[in-house]
Amino acid sequence: MDLAASWMLSFFGACAVGGLIGFLLSRWVDFEFGLGAGLLIPGVVSLAFTWRFTTGYLESRDAASYFGGAIASMLFGTFPTSAGLFFLLGWLSDQWPREQTREPAERAWEVSRLTVAGTLLIFAGLVGAGFWPGPAIEEIFIAFGVLSIGLWIYVVDGVWRRRDPKWTLGVAVLAINFSAWVLTLWLLMGHESRW
Repeated sequence: MDLAASWMLSFFGACAVGGLIGFLLSRWVDFEFGLGAGLLIPGVVSLAFTWRFTTGYLESRDAASYFGGAIASMLFGTFPTSAGLFFLLGWLSDQWPREQTREPAERAWEVSRLTVAGTLLIFAGLVGAGFWPGPAIEEIFIAFGVLSIGLWIYVVDGVWRRRDPKWTLGVAVLAINFSAWVLTLWLLMGHESRW
């Protein structure tokens, strides 16, 4: 059995196992905890295959099935892993009481320079990339790259200002996934690209 078939069988098997374990943990512990653990299992399995595909590609550069497998396993692994961590860390944050120094409504409406910078970058990524003179894949690469930087600024601001941990984790999930898509697009563009 080749590596691509092994990854597909392992991933779907991990989805089934993760679904069962997630269901049991949601009954025994908490729904959010079970959902996080269930998502983490197929995500980690897929990311483990990313390492195998990448090392296989580096050892034999002419094997294009390795290249596509590395990209696919990374994309299929990034979302469930980051979402699983979001639910698990969100559940943990609910278990540890935090001292509230200000009212949540006041903290939510407070705007910092980092928030403004992140918002401007996200807007620039969504609107400005269409003006880039080049192929569509480069336009998407730039849009997602600028957008992911804006999202990471939101994450830094959320940690620094001690905003609601679930909101910060949710933005981190988006930032991780957009960053993974940027890496994937960069790999797809190949060595001929100016990037």
